[in-house]
Amino acid sequence: MITIGKIVGALGIKGWVKVKSFTRPEENLLDHSQWFLVADANDQAAAPRQVTLIDSRWQSKGWVAKLADCDDRNAAELLRGLLIQIPRQQLPVLSEQEYYWQDLVGLAVEDVHGKRLGRVDSLMETGANDVLVVVDAITQQRCLIPYLPQQVIKKIDLGAGLMLVDWDNDY
Repeated sequence: MITIGKIVGALGIKGWVKVKSFTRPEENLLDHSQWFLVADANDQAAAPRQVTLIDSRWQSKGWVAKLADCDDRNAAELLRGLLIQIPRQQLPVLSEQEYYWQDLVGLAVEDVHGKRLGRVDSLMETGANDVLVVVDAITQQRCLIPYLPQQVIKKIDLGAGLMLVDWDNDY
């Protein structure tokens, strides 16, 4: 399962929910009519709740959605904080050297000299380019590395769980 968004609140009295999309463009979240809601993406024991998206719209500062069987504000409030997931096979197939952010999170990061810098904790959008947030497990030191394939990112090996970068941790 791939996390593509989060329910962040309720809207009105008819069961609409406010959603935060993790997709780019944001409206891609709404391309999927079947969502699976979970409290924690890492909890494999928790059974996801399947819901059907029946309507959506842009509302003021974000997307809102109407889900089947969510007919009042109380029901919508119960969904606040749940993550929205879909089966990975529903995502578009990427070309070679393209990756979903979720695939990069957790990769070990080494520089071209063999020094371990940490693991990819998250990614950020900055406008110019995306940035990897790499955290050293021992020192908890954070390192920000621009996601620039060929220039900085030299190799990604998902099978080995490793990313090789041309980056000095002192930058």
